[in-house]
Amino acid sequence: MAEQTSASTTTQHHTSLRPGALGVAGIVFLVLAAVAPLTGIVVVASLAIALGNGGGTPMSFFLVAAILLLFAVGYAQMSKQLVNAGGFYAFVVKGLGRTGGLVAGLIATLGYNFFVVGTIGTSGFFMQTIIRDLTGLDVHWLVWGLLSIVVCFILARVGVDFSSKILGVCLLLEVLMLVVFDVSVLVQTGYDVAAFSPEAVFSGSLPIGLLLAATGFLGFEATALFSEEAKQPLRTIPRATYTSIIAIGVILGVTTWAVVSATGVAQAQATALEHLPTGDLIFSLSQQYLGGPLTTVMMVLLLVSLFAAMLAFHNSATRYLYPWVGRGSSRRLSPAPARTAHHSWRASSRRASPRSSRSSSRSPAPTPS
Repeated sequence: MAEQTSASTTTQHHTSLRPGALGVAGIVFLVLAAVAPLTGIVVVASLAIALGNGGGTPMSFFLVAAILLLFAVGYAQMSKQLVNAGGFYAFVVKGLGRTGGLVAGLIATLGYNFFVVGTIGTSGFFMQTIIRDLTGLDVHWLVWGLLSIVVCFILARVGVDFSSKILGVCLLLEVLMLVVFDVSVLVQTGYDVAAFSPEAVFSGSLPIGLLLAATGFLGFEATALFSEEAKQPLRTIPRATYTSIIAIGVILGVTTWAVVSATGVAQAQATALEHLPTGDLIFSLSQQYLGGPLTTVMMVLLLVSLFAAMLAFHNSATRYLYPWVGRGSSRRLSPAPARTAHHSWRASSRRASPRSSRSSSRSPAPTPS
């Protein structure tokens, strides 16, 4: 009997979320790792400069950050009223009912899982290319991609707190490399304020620039997915959301400013278009401003960045799946999400206010204060 109880406890430990495992820094690391700043600069920023508004692209990143901060005000208030690992899915269940919640949950679950699948191909491709160029070892991209997802799965099984530490180290290395590049451009060339002039901001296609810049922020909304594992979630989640948006905006905006200053604001779009087929705009600038050894380090860190993004999206995908399986039980799919969202909302209401708790016992659907 004791052995059965011990086995049951062990199973519950591995199939349930760990309350209080994450603080603001841990959640921000998980979110920023999904954004993958180095990947964002190498891929997103290069595309935005080439296809968007060229030398005015830094302003596009700052404008998107400002818009998302306005959105985050309402998002943070919702996260205070509903502590649930389902994120947007749980919010929609509470606001629009079970049918709307199931639709939103299905879309979000598919989206995050497709992101994971996409990172398998992307990381596999870059691992094959970079490792072959650096070592001469040529292994098919699918082997590298599958190896990456296996390591990702093992780290996820170890625990989200351990994953956040791994992602934190990866993120710091990425940001450090970008900071070194930014400082090098600042010292050797300087930042050109013409990037914020109306002529630069409205050059090319500003709408496309804003659209591509917005893709650099994908994943910031994942803060709410970790609410059940957060320390003091009513405070931690809003702070992590604001911090994530500001950090992403500063990192991508400032580094893009350095890139267009290095190429010349007026020539930025033409230069980016010239390097678009090979995708080596950032590496060519790194070769010029940092030299060969640090460019090699940047290429290796790009692989680290892609793996960090895979691990972060894997963490987010599993947390969208978590409420769908009834918190580890064998209950049917349809009713479980609604009950999960309802009880989690009531639990957060009790933590927020004793008066709200007494009111909820009289009414099944209390109005959040």
